[in-house]
Amino acid sequence: MAVSGAVPSVKRPQEELVLVTINENDDARGIIQFNVTRTSQGVVEVYEGIEMMRLPLSRARGRYRDVSVSWQAIPDSASAQDFQPHSGEVHFLDGQGEATIDIKIIDDTLPEYHESFSVQLLEAKGGAELGKDRYVVINILKNDSPNGHFGFADMQKSVLESEKAGDPNGVVHFDVVRSQGSQGDVLVSWELDNAAAADLQPLGGNLTFKEGETLKRITLQTLPDNTLEGEEHFTLALVSVTNNADISPTRGKATVVIQANHGASGVIAILPGYRSVIIAEPSTDYDGTANIVIGRGVGRYAVITVTWQLTPRDAEFVEASGTVTLDDLQENATIVIQAVDDLKPEQRQVYTLSLVSVTGGAVISTIGGGNKARVTMAASDYPHGLFQFGEPEKVYVPEDAPQLSVPVMRDQGTVGQVVVQYNTVQATAIADVDFRQVSGTLTFGPGEDRQNILIAIQQDQDPEGDEEFVIKLSSVQLIIPANNNYTKIIAGQSLDMPPAMGLMTNKTIVIERNDNAEGTIEFAAEAINFIVREESDVAYIPVIRRGGTFGRVGVTYTSRSITARPNGIDYYLDDGELIFSDGVAMATINVSLVDDAEREVDESLEIMLMRVSGGAKLGALQVAMVTIPQSDYPYGKIGFSGPTAIIIPNPSAARALTFTMQRNEGLTGRQTVRWRLLGPNSDTPVDSTEDISYRNTIPRGMITFEEEELGFHDIELVVNPYTGPEVEKRFILVAYNVKGRPGSAEISPTAGNVTLTVLKHGHPNGIVKFVGSALQPLNVVEPSRNDVPIHLTLPISRREGTAGTIEVHWRVESLNSDTADIEPYEGVTVIRDGERNGQIVVKVLPDDIGEMEEKFTVLLTGVEGGAELDTRDNRSFFTIKANDDPHGVFSISTEAQSVIVTPDLKRQVHLNFTRHQGAFGLVRVTYNIVYNQAQRGVTYVPRSGSVMFQNGQQEVIDNIDITSDVQLDLESYFSINLTDVTYLGVDETIPPRLQPGKTVALAYVPQQAANSQVGFLHSMVTANEITNEAILTINRWGSYGEVETSWVSGLPRGALPKGLTMGIVSPQADRVIMYNGVSSVNVSVMLLPKSSSAEVFAAQVVAVNARTGGPAQVRQDSSIVKVDPYGVVQFAPQSRDVSITEEDGELKLSVHRAYGSFGRIRVSYQTWESTATSNHDYESIANGVLIMDQGVILATISVNIRADTEPETDEVFYVNITKVEIVPTPSRNDVSPRVSQLSAVAMVTILGSNDAYGVLSFRTPETSVRESNDGTTRTALLQIQRKGGVHGRIQATVRTIGGGEPWQNSTIRNSERTGLTEAMASVHTARATAGDQFDYLPISHTIVFEPGEEVKTVDITILDDPFPEPDEVFFCLHY
Repeated sequence: MAVSGAVPSVKRPQEELVLVTINENDDARGIIQFNVTRTSQGVVEVYEGIEMMRLPLSRARGRYRDVSVSWQAIPDSASAQDFQPHSGEVHFLDGQGEATIDIKIIDDTLPEYHESFSVQLLEAKGGAELGKDRYVVINILKNDSPNGHFGFADMQKSVLESEKAGDPNGVVHFDVVRSQGSQGDVLVSWELDNAAAADLQPLGGNLTFKEGETLKRITLQTLPDNTLEGEEHFTLALVSVTNNADISPTRGKATVVIQANHGASGVIAILPGYRSVIIAEPSTDYDGTANIVIGRGVGRYAVITVTWQLTPRDAEFVEASGTVTLDDLQENATIVIQAVDDLKPEQRQVYTLSLVSVTGGAVISTIGGGNKARVTMAASDYPHGLFQFGEPEKVYVPEDAPQLSVPVMRDQGTVGQVVVQYNTVQATAIADVDFRQVSGTLTFGPGEDRQNILIAIQQDQDPEGDEEFVIKLSSVQLIIPANNNYTKIIAGQSLDMPPAMGLMTNKTIVIERNDNAEGTIEFAAEAINFIVREESDVAYIPVIRRGGTFGRVGVTYTSRSITARPNGIDYYLDDGELIFSDGVAMATINVSLVDDAEREVDESLEIMLMRVSGGAKLGALQVAMVTIPQSDYPYGKIGFSGPTAIIIPNPSAARALTFTMQRNEGLTGRQTVRWRLLGPNSDTPVDSTEDISYRNTIPRGMITFEEEELGFHDIELVVNPYTGPEVEKRFILVAYNVKGRPGSAEISPTAGNVTLTVLKHGHPNGIVKFVGSALQPLNVVEPSRNDVPIHLTLPISRREGTAGTIEVHWRVESLNSDTADIEPYEGVTVIRDGERNGQIVVKVLPDDIGEMEEKFTVLLTGVEGGAELDTRDNRSFFTIKANDDPHGVFSISTEAQSVIVTPDLKRQVHLNFTRHQGAFGLVRVTYNIVYNQAQRGVTYVPRSGSVMFQNGQQEVIDNIDITSDVQLDLESYFSINLTDVTYLGVDETIPPRLQPGKTVALAYVPQQAANSQVGFLHSMVTANEITNEAILTINRWGSYGEVETSWVSGLPRGALPKGLTMGIVSPQADRVIMYNGVSSVNVSVMLLPKSSSAEVFAAQVVAVNARTGGPAQVRQDSSIVKVDPYGVVQFAPQSRDVSITEEDGELKLSVHRAYGSFGRIRVSYQTWESTATSNHDYESIANGVLIMDQGVILATISVNIRADTEPETDEVFYVNITKVEIVPTPSRNDVSPRVSQLSAVAMVTILGSNDAYGVLSFRTPETSVRESNDGTTRTALLQIQRKGGVHGRIQATVRTIGGGEPWQNSTIRNSERTGLTEAMASVHTARATAGDQFDYLPISHTIVFEPGEEVKTVDITILDDPFPEPDEVFFCLHY
């Protein structure tokens, strides 16, 4: 609500605040009470031996501020000497909820029975309250028996389960100890808990302690069984003693631990269904996690912890390693890996999750890859790019710009080759008029993030406003790589992410206005002398906008009366402004006219255009003359009286017709009017008397009306009789050309003419019908495809009259054809005036489509020009005979045949038969089929069969079951041969046939249907230099069925070259299972290379076992894979970063051949300068070569280092291994040998030499200065010079010494290198004294030499004193 008036203000300063306090409530300081555990008797039991008893206190509800509670212990049967202290106070700090009362139980040597005392809470302080539980009774149990206190010496022991009866490893001993008193004989009974009955014996017994005996032993034996068991715990208890002895309350029970059986904790493996998982970055519908379930098999005992890790390790996962714990008896556990949601474009990446260690006695499986899972991280964030235009969305360009360059941006990733399709779309700008229409593609190479679209702007002289067109990005397509997988696999995401178009895929180009775009305004040419009748009510005077029509413009106008009277007498028009909206080229000035009954002569006015606005120009036609012609017939209205249209039959005798012309309305002046007859059937004047005459002459004349004459004048015309058949004729009697004084009368707009129609006689235009050959049915053979069409000519004629040109309409109809075999199927035939005959021509078209017999009817459907159709002979018939194999030509092609695998893993030969030409009727096709690699006695498929083609069917599919478990090799084939074809219907015309050369086809056995030949996909692979991991791809040629493949590391016996040793591969053997349809499996192995050995790392497939689908076998030419067999050439570790002095003269670098050492190789290398200069600091090597023979793993590169006398700092150059190749060079390159990606460059540092940073010294080693003797000071200038090198920025400290400076002793102790001690000892002159009251001011000054600087000066102040003194000496030191 709005309130008017003054704003509120504070009237009483200092009283505008109020303090509000909410008081404590709801027991804010807490309620304190005991929180102890009592026995069933409601007491707390303790033993003397526990030393300290703690009674818990709780502080319920509030815990605000510090509080305390006081307590008191009250003796009962227990005396005050049995415990202490006897009272106290417990403090709770602010926020503290628990505390304890601590009471020490005194352990004495007196035998005592049960004793008790109580503890009571007395008072809560600090605002707290006491709760209900304020009192507790403490029982000190019986102790210090004189007959003994019995307990176990060891509280727990472990033992192995016996492997057989009496196994000594299954024996465990427990000693029972008698403490305190040892009087009398005591019988101690013991027993095991019932759960031990199947695992231990005996289950109980007695021990007899004679007086004075203090130790007895219980011996237990574990029992063997065949049950896999984890660690088991059983309780061994002392259950009773005699002679009033005691059982220790703390040591009366012990635990027997039977250790777990071997394997009882499990063999840890990743479950098969989780050894290949897919994960993607988090999205709206997916949390970015993947589960990998591990199990431990039969053994499920004990708590175990499994450690896992992901490799390669990078930042793509929240955790790259971790642990998972399985509780006792827990069978499975889940490792949850979480992908990081980053914004980094990434391609699909494969990781390996490995189980690396396990605790608790379990082991990790190494069988069948059970310790590893393949983790595939789906691509994310558009690694191939997001393509769009950059800002702004709309670009302005002048028309005279010859060319426009529009950049297309590739955001996100730039991996691969991508083609972007684009095109221009016209809007207000017209393609190929205002701009050059373009469409095309942009190809973005790897790493390329920008391309330009070039568009030509076309200049013209036309005035135009802003015009727009659009450039559209229509599609993107990834070209390389071409094997991406876009199948949706997880929450709508695919393994690979295709390139995509961004938000801005349309760019609007605006060609700015140009060439007088607003236009020139003037009257239209027809407005300069504009005539409008009074009856029009409004005169619309056109004003045009010539040239451009851009924008909103206007023009003002005014008017001037000439003879027409303004202000609503004859017209009405105010001055005003005419507005042209954008794009409008014409408008009108509207003059309102007054339509009155007054007879008036011509009247006129002028309209003038004055000023323009909005950027337009004013043209030359600026004045319009508007004339209102005479109105309301001041000189009369002349016309015909009576009907204006007359129809008469064609007379058989001459017939006279009278037409009357009259004058009415105004009668001023003498008026002359002419008349004439137009026709026949045209608007030209009649020029003969053949049809109609006037006074035996051509029908024309003139009539005169005198001044004030209001009368009638007759015109008599004679219609002549017919002489034979005649067509209908139309004549028009018109009045025209009125002349009069002082003005002319007007022709009546409604009665100024009369139409006379004389009807036809007989059939002058004829009766049309088919004649001659058209009346006989025709049989036509359809032309073949390469022939010309056949022309069927059907004659027509008109009987009786032939007057006039007529048009005969016709149409072709068929009940069993779609008329596609002929053309045209309708038309018009013209018969000229005076002609009797014509023809209809129908073309029978050639084709090679099989067709049955087709019947056609040609109908005469109508005629124009006065003729009529004959009621009988208005139809003609023709038939096209059956043609082009109407029942079909049958074939089979290799391209259409295949061998398939059904969802239930049955194999079938998929046969596809084709019917060409016609498809009429039921046809049977028979065939033979045979397998090209059939083994004798084995049936693969039925040898023959047949298929049925139904009427209209052009293709038949037949799937033939292949016998299960037969062997089909990849690229073998089934041969299908068509043998016969039979028509099974009636009315056969042309029998079906087999297509020559198309009766045999092959159905090749594809990958998914072929039995397996298993081997390695590559004969050579590379190792990861960082992890020493290699990926071996086990491939099978033929992926039908399920196979288990066994592989081992190493080469077959006898295949290892002499001098080489087999490298260790982990695991050394494994089995992999490939399920139906799976063509390859990657196996990750770890290499354990020895840098000192010439090794070969290899693996071989040794066995293939087909689980389902028939036989499988090892592919012998692909059974072996070698890992980097020719080696990875690199610098040895000690040669990768080397320092050397100039004096060393020669540098030797060790080149190491890692992994394999097969074959003879050539290693190329070169030097590369950095801060060291080639051929000055070292001898350059451009094309160095090393040869390493088979088995050689080390070689040396030598580089000469040049010495000089120049002071130099550390200088660096590099030695690069550039290439490695096999000698002699093989015909094709493979992955091995190769140059190391990590260690192919050695960095060599030539250490600084010749005092690169210089040698510092005093320029003058001795300086003499006199005292001033006048009380002033003098200055001794010392110059420190830098000789040798002047590189770098260095600093030194300059100090005086010898005059008692505070740093003198420490400086002397640390000055062995300076010779200070010797110098001071050699001088026997008196010492000058440092200090402001003595001989000189001490200094400790740091000087800095910049690079290139050679001399620095230090000032020392010499003081004057009044004392007579000999020469005095002090020293200056720099260091």
